[in-house]
Amino acid sequence: MIKLFLSLHIVEDRLAFNPPLPVEKNISCFDLDNYSDDLVTNTAIQAVDQAEKVVVFITSSSPNSKLGSVLKLLNVLVRNKRQKLLIYNGSHPMLDKMLGMFRDSEVYRDLNDTEVRHRTSAFLDQDYANN
Repeated sequence: MIKLFLSLHIVEDRLAFNPPLPVEKNISCFDLDNYSDDLVTNTAIQAVDQAEKVVVFITSSSPNSKLGSVLKLLNVLVRNKRQKLLIYNGSHPMLDKMLGMFRDSEVYRDLNDTEVRHRTSAFLDQDYANN
């Protein structure tokens, strides 16, 4: 079973660096931001299509920035029927509205790193209990 941890960042500066959040368990990790090119975005979309469970960790440090490639990926995630956990830290007017489209997903706001790890582990452990 493929489990995917997507780390999506909305940043103001194309050269901003966001350190990856260390994730426990054996899951595939993918990191992109609103400036990621089509190759990176399309590869992430392929990963979503192959995953059985997806954790989406979104950070926004720039509420006025365009969503760019993150919007394309979020539109795919809205239509995707896989189990999803969304964790959204920060603020962005368009993202705030889009979260309502994830009705069948667990959604959490403004968690610290420890809470992110806990929620991610709990979400992935549900899988083991159901197999």
